[in-house]
Amino acid sequence: MKKIRLFPVWIVIAALFAVMRVSPVFAFGTNGGDWPKEIIVEGGSVVMYQPQPEELDGSLLKSRAAVSIKVDYGDEAVFGAVWFDARLQSMEDERRAFIADVWITEVRFPDQQEEREQWLKNLLEREMPGWNLEFEMDRLVETLELEEKRRIAAEKINTSPPEIIFMSEPAALVVIDGEPRLKKIENT
Repeated sequence: MKKIRLFPVWIVIAALFAVMRVSPVFAFGTNGGDWPKEIIVEGGSVVMYQPQPEELDGSLLKSRAAVSIKVDYGDEAVFGAVWFDARLQSMEDERRAFIADVWITEVRFPDQQEEREQWLKNLLEREMPGWNLEFEMDRLVETLELEEKRRIAAEKINTSPPEIIFMSEPAALVVIDGEPRLKKIENT
């Protein structure tokens, strides 16, 4: 039986640390530990998790974030996602920016209701500018470049299904593994 040789664990761990040190981590807000943000509302709470930037066009930043809604009388939170545009105001001398205005462009939840969607849009558009989300522009640009590379790599993935061959008569599967071994087969 052929033995499979596993990669030494220390090489895998070293590679993970190298990737973590090289890849920039963008955090909305000067302190990345300020997430998630919880908004207490009548009858429950809304929690917004750290947004992921998708695109920067001039001073308009497009992002997405996970959101959960928990009602006091329910057992579990309902998770969904929001996409939003934010107008940035920048401090060029310090290469920093902060979010001035927010527009929620899309909300997705299971069993989505239009009135709940509008309520959530209004709530987040009112609350988010008050969070004083300030960040480094250089880290934002690096994160957006990585996002673009990820998008390009995802487009190159071949997701077309393989050719499926159907036979209505018996067939034999021949597995070929390793070097061929030619020998005479008795009674043939």
